[in-house]
Amino acid sequence: MYELRCEQKICAPLDEVFDFFKRPENLGLLTPPHLRFEITSAPLESIESGSVIDYRLQLLGIPFNWKTLITDFLDRREFTDIQQSGPYKSWVHQHRFAACNDGTMMTDVLRYSLPFGILGKIVHLIFVRRQVHQIFEFRRAQIARIWPSVTD
Repeated sequence: MYELRCEQKICAPLDEVFDFFKRPENLGLLTPPHLRFEITSAPLESIESGSVIDYRLQLLGIPFNWKTLITDFLDRREFTDIQQSGPYKSWVHQHRFAACNDGTMMTDVLRYSLPFGILGKIVHLIFVRRQVHQIFEFRRAQIARIWPSVTD
């Protein structure tokens, strides 16, 4: 199991930030274009516990269908998306939000593993680890574009 933890301070009110992240259509804004991300089904307005989001994307040029289940939804505080089907053996992404003096502190905790035993470990070292970090760096940059006064 691998873990990636990212924190980002956003100089915007908690309500505004959380509302952005609970709308499925905003996933595409936070996903690098080379992944060719496309939502195929999702809640119309916002997620809640039990919501399912289906989408397609490409990894290494290979198309994948991915199904995510939203759990642990606490309005204005946190939610978790869990891969139900997709390219990973497991993928659990916790999104946490907390008001701070001049905005919102957002914390992401991603825990994931790959299939195929030792081959999966090799692929992680060669490609996946770097790819996951690049996705989160793209996301950080996009958030900085959406809320220009973002600080680290």
